[in-house]
Amino acid sequence: SVTGPSDFVEWTPPDGLTNPNSLSTSASVFSTISYVLSSYWLSTNNLIVNGDFEAGNQSFSSEYTHSPTNLVPEGTYAVLQDPSTAHSNFPPCTDHTFMDGTGNMMAVNGSGTAGVNVWCQTVQITPGTYYNFSAWVMTIVSLAPAQLQFSVNGEPLGNIYTAPSTQCQWANFNEDWFSGGNTSATICIVNQNTAFNGNDFALDDIAFFEYCQASDTVTIEVLPNSITDVQEFVCVGECYDIGPQSFCSTGFYSQTISSANGCDSTVNLDLTVLNPFAIVQEPDPLTCYNNFITTIDASFSSSTPYTSYFWTGPNGFTSVLQN
Repeated sequence: SVTGPSDFVEWTPPDGLTNPNSLSTSASVFSTISYVLSSYWLSTNNLIVNGDFEAGNQSFSSEYTHSPTNLVPEGTYAVLQDPSTAHSNFPPCTDHTFMDGTGNMMAVNGSGTAGVNVWCQTVQITPGTYYNFSAWVMTIVSLAPAQLQFSVNGEPLGNIYTAPSTQCQWANFNEDWFSGGNTSATICIVNQNTAFNGNDFALDDIAFFEYCQASDTVTIEVLPNSITDVQEFVCVGECYDIGPQSFCSTGFYSQTISSANGCDSTVNLDLTVLNPFAIVQEPDPLTCYNNFITTIDASFSSSTPYTSYFWTGPNGFTSVLQN
């Protein structure tokens, strides 16, 4: 369970889990393993400085040309309250922060060259931590909306984002990012649209928040299977029982049942069904011809590795020999 705010959860490692991003998930494992459940929620500390541009043209870098009063030609930008004050063809649009015409935005006349950084800023971060990047984007002229690629440390962050088709309408780009071993993050916004007509947009309220984290650990112990080898002998008509199953014929069997600890217990059975029989050959009569000695012959009786013989007779006679 998670108490308090939570934007998403994650189980690590994900091995054997049906859904490592669900609070309740199933595990299919074959050896003892420990799982860590982490719950994440966004902090309220925006690491981006001047992300709302209320401090003007500072705290960020751009490969575009700063032109505060004249957004001509392409590849220029201005930090202002109303794009129409810097370009005669731009409509009057309000910023996203206050939406009343009193706040600043970064208005951009898109370059005809792809891959040029519109906005960049470097922030210090913590390794092994999740972050959330977001930015508000507005189309100034509806013709050929901007195609924005966001990136962190040169790696694309999400897919190329198409600005709204309706002018003066703000829309949000939002993507999570994992810091790995990085201690700093250089965040950049690039416009990949190369159209000269249109391709005009604005940025506002750029944010980079760290996810706070709470964790707990659970260990799933996989108890070993019990394996027992049994050799048994029964007489014809008898059976040997393992759990609910009876075995009545000579052979090798393997039966799985539940043991005392609830795990599988396997019994490997080597069963021999004994069917002993005794046949004594009619002996020769005792005569002087054979010196009054004769052989009592039981060679046609049972003869297996498990067979034994025991004779009894007059005058206390006994023998364990077959013949």
